[in-house]
Parts: sequence; C-alpha cells; structure tokens
Amino acid sequence: MTPSPRQPDEPPALTPLQREIVVLVMNGLPNREIADQLGIRPGLVGIHIGSITHALCAMSRAELAAIGTDERMPR
Repeated sequence: MTPSPRQPDEPPALTPLQREIVVLVMNGLPNREIADQLGIRPGLVGIHIGSITHALCAMSRAELAAIGTDERMPR
C-alpha cells in the first residue's frame, strides 16, 4: 500500500530524530553537541538540518528554530 500524498497546505512530516534535532537547534546547540547527545556523527546532524530546513522552507538555523516554536512545525 502506498502512502497518501501530502496535501499542499499540510506541513511535511519529520522523523522522530529530525524533531529531536529541531528541539536541540531551538536550544542553541551546535552540531557537535547535538551529535554527542544523539549518538550520531556531526556531519549527519548537518545533513539532517539541511533536509529539515529544505522541508520546512527555512533559510537559516534561526528561522528553523523559530518555525519549531510555531504551528508550521510538523508534529
């Protein structure tokens, strides 16, 4: 069974790991500290942040952090 397509006004779904990363970005942690907390490589954190910012149409970490606090943040 294929998943139903996302509606245009529906925010993209984030994985649980991506949601954790957004929270840590909102708390001001750099990639290395995020990686240490999650037990992954800093480069992988950067890749996830790039994917998240693209999915949420954010232009920066600061904008990503702001999105994380409003209704555009996918749950």
